[in-house]
Amino acid sequence: PIEEGTYTSTYSVAIRKTDAQPSNNTFTKNTEVTTNTYARDDGIINGSLGIARDNGGYLGQQYDILESQDISSITFVIANKEEIITGLEVRATVWDMVDGVPDAIVAATEFVTVTNTLNDTYTANIIGEAFALAPGQYLVAIEQPTAENGLPVGATVQLAITETIFTPGTTWINWPENPNGSWSNSEDFGFNFPFLIRPNFQNQSLAVEDFNLENNTIVLYPNPSSDIVTISN
Repeated sequence: PIEEGTYTSTYSVAIRKTDAQPSNNTFTKNTEVTTNTYARDDGIINGSLGIARDNGGYLGQQYDILESQDISSITFVIANKEEIITGLEVRATVWDMVDGVPDAIVAATEFVTVTNTLNDTYTANIIGEAFALAPGQYLVAIEQPTAENGLPVGATVQLAITETIFTPGTTWINWPENPNGSWSNSEDFGFNFPFLIRPNFQNQSLAVEDFNLENNTIVLYPNPSSDIVTISN
């Protein structure tokens, strides 16, 4: 698809013999296409995955950037089981990749504070301003802090997972005691699930230089107000 919107895909099968159950011959799925958010998940949470307890480390997902874009924030869902990490400050990181493996952090978000909600959604802004990503492969990962940086004893930061859409080789995990060495894919440990972690990109059509307010009037009402205001032009 080359435009934003919701697209419907229908899969139909047919056989030459008599079909005893024709009702299962068609499957329909809706897919939303946006210009600002990338995702490898279907948004339906069915569990969570984390790395070793009491260790610092990273877990996240690889994305292919096809043309230059400015990443502005990262949205992710953390499963705070038993509320053990309530109050913990976590951040997301962006890694470049060399020879198909995460190499170094090129950008990071501001820290967000974990709430006492089981599956809460967080959106953390890139530090400073939107960061320009050249075409290539990048890892978007949550950073699990060490005990020295506030991780409670026996705790782990777990990202929410979904059943679909899993693509082998795109989920990455790393921590100091990883038995496979450094970076591994989650399927190396038998977990074929995508994480719910999504990079958000700055809308190129809303660049500052594109605005021209000459001869336009902006109205704000009611004014004054202590509750809701409306802005129109």
